[in-house]
Amino acid sequence: MRQHPVYYQSISGSNFFLVDFYCHEKKLVVEIDGGYHDFQKDFDQNRDQILKAMGLIVLRIRNSEFDDIANVLEKIGKYC
Repeated sequence: MRQHPVYYQSISGSNFFLVDFYCHEKKLVVEIDGGYHDFQKDFDQNRDQILKAMGLIVLRIRNSEFDDIANVLEKIGKYC
């Protein structure tokens, strides 16, 4: 699913992350990272830790990797 909310519990209550792509069957989150992610690395790392603690696999793909779509598909395929 594209742009899917993933809910989790924190000290402040129920929260969610809006992930780029999510496959419930494979418990796979695929995040497409543009240049702005260079400026929010701490946030992304914390977010990934929470998602991984929920038993999800987080796969980050940079926009620049889409120059070789076959490589991107192969990368995703390894988790499917």
